[in-house]
Amino acid sequence: MAKKITEKQQKELDYLKEWCLMILNFMISKNNNTPIITQTKDVILETYNSQNIKGLRYCNKDIIEWAKGLPHSDFVELKKLLQDTFGEDLIKNANRDFSEIQQVVKKGKISTEDEYRLLLSWVDEIYNDESKQDEVLPLNKLLVAFHKK
Repeated sequence: MAKKITEKQQKELDYLKEWCLMILNFMISKNNNTPIITQTKDVILETYNSQNIKGLRYCNKDIIEWAKGLPHSDFVELKKLLQDTFGEDLIKNANRDFSEIQQVVKKGKISTEDEYRLLLSWVDEIYNDESKQDEVLPLNKLLVAFHKK
């Protein structure tokens, strides 16, 4: 029997589905690797229909990472589209992630797979940035400690 979700969870599911589909449709409009995007849209819809909120959250994070690889002019256009439609853009979403990263660093350990994935993604993003090198080593230590347990 399927687990009943709350009204709040349903709203989040609806929001995440629309957010993800808007980004993917934007990418398709820019002729960006359309077959894989179409497959990803199918995954979003299947995940939504099965009311898998955790799965949709993972999809959302992956799609945001994917969008960061767009050419700058397309990225700016997408940010504006998301801001106009949802009242937030990819930067606000990234700031939310950064806040979560700071909380993990403050407590000094990674407690969940989600936190691990978030920190790993952040390290991947900053490791080539000379100005952020002092952040990489402590984050890597947290990642290694979690991976060992």
